[in-house]
Amino acid sequence: MGSSPTPGASDVGSTTKRNKNKQREFVFKTKSKRGMVLQQAQIKENNNNLSSSFSNTEELERKIDSITKGLSRPYFNKILKELIKTNLENAIIICDYIIAEQIEINIQNSTKESKIKVLTWLSNHFQDEKSFRNMTKHDILDFLNKLRKSAGDDPLSKWIGSYNGRQIILTKFFRWLYNSDEPDLRK
Repeated sequence: MGSSPTPGASDVGSTTKRNKNKQREFVFKTKSKRGMVLQQAQIKENNNNLSSSFSNTEELERKIDSITKGLSRPYFNKILKELIKTNLENAIIICDYIIAEQIEINIQNSTKESKIKVLTWLSNHFQDEKSFRNMTKHDILDFLNKLRKSAGDDPLSKWIGSYNGRQIILTKFFRWLYNSDEPDLRK
């Protein structure tokens, strides 16, 4: 009896299934101007509905204060509170995600800072007009590709570290967002 030449070779079929599921999560969509206007109207409507579900934004601001307590700079508190004004839905999602991460794996403050920063930047990349729930794979790649630099601009390819770090944060975030009920089997 011989051994498998490649460790984990029996997982090939399950990897294909996982890739197909990921492909279903992110669907390439071509948005016309009319579609973007409709989407902006939906976000404003969602913000109004979310505003009514919160008695006022003070509750969300208290949540942000508790999340950002102990962080190195007040910048993180400030950017989340500014996001409330422009895209309430994304602010709520970020807060819920950070709280879930704190409860599940007790993330460090530096990790919390990185996640808040990257997720807020992602929302800002689309002028806070697009909900995280409506973002496609194309949107995420558009955000990440702005980090790419030519060999002349960055001969040591240092941009790759930033790209990979943000990609890891976004992958974990969107996995949580779309599959929050499913357990993480890698733990």
